Amino acid sequence: MKMLIVLILLFIPSLGFSDPLARFMPETVAGSVALKNKLVGTTWVYKWRGREYLFSFAADGSVSKLKSWSMVNWVVTAPNEVVLEGVSDRMVLLFNDQATGFTSIDWDGQKTSGGIVFE
Repeated sequence: MKMLIVLILLFIPSLGFSDPLARFMPETVAGSVALKNKLVGTTWVYKWRGREYLFSFAADGSVSKLKSWSMVNWVVTAPNEVVLEGVSDRMVLLFNDQATGFTSIDWDGQKTSGGIVFE
């Protein structure tokens, strides 16, 4: 019985990645690193419920400037995708090809968007 539980626990996380070989191809890894390098230190405007909020991608993987996201971390998961990880939830930001804007479904399920702030 313990062996079955162990196998299930090992198998379940792999269900989230439909094609791990494609996910970790050199081009995909290089694209993800390039996106991370583009984002570190940049400031963005996040548009939610008719209001705008500023936040930045810190080099240590945290989100700065937006106090309500002080416990949020970010990680690049694909060449155009960043996952924001809160205390108990996640939000995926899907970036355009130029990495100047993104769309998302907010923590509360509403469609949102954002763009880079050129300072």
